[in-house]
Amino acid sequence: MFVDGTHSLNRSFADRATDSSPMLRTLAVALAVLAAIGGASLLVQTQALGRPTVARLELVDTLQALTEYGRSSAVIQVGGRRYVTSCRHHAVKLNGHLLPEISGRLARRGESGVFELAGCPRPLERLLSADLLGGASFEIRRTEVDRVPAWETRLPGTRPPLELFVSIRTGLPVELTIRGRRMHGTSDVAYRGQR
Repeated sequence: MFVDGTHSLNRSFADRATDSSPMLRTLAVALAVLAAIGGASLLVQTQALGRPTVARLELVDTLQALTEYGRSSAVIQVGGRRYVTSCRHHAVKLNGHLLPEISGRLARRGESGVFELAGCPRPLERLLSADLLGGASFEIRRTEVDRVPAWETRLPGTRPPLELFVSIRTGLPVELTIRGRRMHGTSDVAYRGQR
């Protein structure tokens, strides 16, 4: 009887093994189909979105570098006038006078070009972020600013056009330039006061 019991027990396990074979095949096919669908959707997404350009990657690095700083200072030349600015969070000191910034613009009219040239970290971050997220196209070219290897790009959302010169080594802006019909100006910018 013990032998018969073992034999019938072995037979029931053998029957289960043959019964689970179609289930395992179905599971393997389902996993293969899911992997193929996932791979195809990634391929379609890659083709539709494309690879980010070198310019966009460099600007993301600049954004990352800017987030570490809360203050900047700049010496600005606009139309024969010289300004000395310092930015801290949402305020700009222009030749010693405090000018508050509201929504990326100076509260006092007539100085907005000077404000953009000041290179204040938070407003510049917002401007770059909006252009990047909005899908603006950027082109960069290598150049030198005061013997510092840099790259140059024009920010598409600014009027008059604002050009940004960024140190290749630090990823931080070192100079900003406005070249409009009525306004021409440049600034040398330095960042300090890490958060």
